[in-house]
Amino acid sequence: MSRVSFLPLHDLAPQLLRRERQCSDIDNELLSNTLRGGRKANHYRKLMVELVRCHPVLSRRDFIYQNHKERYAAGLKKIYHYVLLVKSHCIEDPRNQQELYVALGERLPLEVHRAMFIPTLENQADQEQQAKWLPLARNFKIIGTYAQTEMGHGSNVQGIETTAIYDKGKQEYVINSPTLTSRKWWPGGLGSTATHAIVYARLEIDGVKKKCPSFHRAFKIVGGPYAATWDRHWRYWTEGGIQLA
Repeated sequence: MSRVSFLPLHDLAPQLLRRERQCSDIDNELLSNTLRGGRKANHYRKLMVELVRCHPVLSRRDFIYQNHKERYAAGLKKIYHYVLLVKSHCIEDPRNQQELYVALGERLPLEVHRAMFIPTLENQADQEQQAKWLPLARNFKIIGTYAQTEMGHGSNVQGIETTAIYDKGKQEYVINSPTLTSRKWWPGGLGSTATHAIVYARLEIDGVKKKCPSFHRAFKIVGGPYAATWDRHWRYWTEGGIQLA
């Protein structure tokens, strides 16, 4: 009787893939350039991948073995080095920054800042607000989040319970989440990473409820489960280059 030998799947799969590729008549470079937006864009993408691959911190892929606290701390460190690369290589175009971010291969606590906070400022803020906040956000002087969804309203924006009551005497808005169901629960970074937020709230002036605009509000972390981590993270931005243990 002949003896049957079995090849482990992790050894077999690469062999099968390699064999199928050898039988193909597809121009791999042409296909890659087409899928990646052209030859120039694909070349730039490869440069970004190489930047990450050679970086001692950004190239690490051990996050799948970390618990939540460890992964968050590692994410803060990667944010810092990501920003350093952006600045040292003068990567100002948001599309090029996105290529570098994608090359990281994981989502960091900077996701909502880039994907929602900055676009909201670009699309909804007036010229005066944009002049003040966009340079800070784009240069990572502030980290923002997007506080819209609440426990009680789901996708019904008109059902938002957080209030923004205008104080005419002080000429300021008092923002409050008065009930348990008015808690903002979706926003990534809120209460741990972000320094600023786009807050959706129901406007009230002289006791009259208005429509539901968004407010740009700054806040400071004063406590909570990530207070120690936040303090180290904040010193990263304000003092520059303090190494996490």
